[in-house]
Amino acid sequence: METSLVPAQAVISTLINELAEIEDKVYLVLGDYRLINLPAIHDAMSFLLAHAPSSFHVVVGTHADPALPLVRLRAHNELLEIDASTLRFDFDQTQRFLDHECAGKLAYPGVKTLHETTERWAAALRISASVLLRGEPNAGRESSAPSGASRPFAAYLEDMIKQLPDDMAEFMLRTAILDRLTASPRQTVTSVKASQCMLEAIATRQLLLEPMDLEGHWFRYHHLLREYLCQRVKEQSGDEVAVLHHIACHWYAS
Repeated sequence: METSLVPAQAVISTLINELAEIEDKVYLVLGDYRLINLPAIHDAMSFLLAHAPSSFHVVVGTHADPALPLVRLRAHNELLEIDASTLRFDFDQTQRFLDHECAGKLAYPGVKTLHETTERWAAALRISASVLLRGEPNAGRESSAPSGASRPFAAYLEDMIKQLPDDMAEFMLRTAILDRLTASPRQTVTSVKASQCMLEAIATRQLLLEPMDLEGHWFRYHHLLREYLCQRVKEQSGDEVAVLHHIACHWYAS
């Protein structure tokens, strides 16, 4: 018996017609969209976004820009982007968060230090709060600077790195010695010709790679991530660290 599949666009068109009949707002939530790699699905979603009624909203959770018509959506003011920079805490938010999560564990100078050293990264603040809760009460404590090589942060960052492609993780390990990054020195250190593409891929995934200019030529790793990566390189091959430093110094001096 032969069976035929209904074209995806016909299914989406039927859905759009049904949505148009609903007066209330409708939200479609898609988590981990980065795992979708079939062009047909991206095309279907793009068609849906282009023709769905204004009462229909799609919420996409992803670590990288999805293969959707983002440029067109931005141009028509139909896109709200909440990225890592949007989620960073200001100082008042940091203070309120710590007062709520671990009241009395940290004095004002310690809160200020923690806010600065975490670079307002929410996950780092959460980990720091859990560490403070496990420690002894000390309302006068002033030294609170976290380290990316410490066990709580290392466990979190290790899990993050494990989810990356092997070539991207290796690239980050070999470039962690650099306090600022651009394509040329990393090509020397990593022997990766397409290092600019790798840089952009890391930045797109919002993996704690901070731009240092508007053109996207210079970047730096979040210092907690850099501390973790450097520690891992030392543990895996202490001799290689000296070699990488020598190569990088030679490039900067040239």
